[in-house]
Formats: sequence, structure tokens, C-alpha cells
Amino acid sequence: DVRARAIVSNPPYIAFEEADALPNAVRNWEPAVALLSADNGLAVTRRLVRDAASRLAAGGVLALEVDARRASLVAEMVSAEAGFTHVSVRFDLAGRERYVIARRRELT
Repeated sequence: DVRARAIVSNPPYIAFEEADALPNAVRNWEPAVALLSADNGLAVTRRLVRDAASRLAAGGVLALEVDARRASLVAEMVSAEAGFTHVSVRFDLAGRERYVIARRRELT
């Protein structure tokens, strides 16, 4: 059973209802599947978090790019998922909460 040392993802995190507010340069360049997610933009992230613990090695890192408006919510989601510790929110270069980083719990 091989497990990953890290899972790094930029999942789609824009809610379908927010698609029309995206700048044309983004909306017309990126495919919708790369941008949009159900459940207020959290459906793909929720599944990724749920599945990540079983695919990461003990001590492995989960790193997610998230919508700055939902970073705290995603951090809470990761914290609530069994198997993760050291959950933190990190800032992008513009000073926005953009990344959620966590470690898979070490086996004891």
C-alpha cells in the first residue's frame, strides 16, 4: 500500500452562482471544470479533504489553494476530518488567506 508524502491541489473553488462575476479574461480562458464547484464552491474540496487522509503517508502534507473568502471554513473542514493535525491558513503575495496546509497524523 503506497501512500503519498504530499497532496497539493488547486481544486475548483468558485461557486456556480459566482461564475458571472468572474473577469472575462478568466471566464473565457479557463474551462469551467477547472473553476466551478457545487456546494458554494466547496464540493470538490470537501471530497478531496475526505479522501486525502487515507491516501497520505503518516506525516504527509495536504496543501490546498482555496478561495480567500472561504479559507477559514476549509481550515475548519480539514481540522474536523479525522487524521489531520497542524492545520494552518497561509497568505498569498497579496496578503489574502489563500492556502490551507495540514499534516496527516503520525501513527502511534
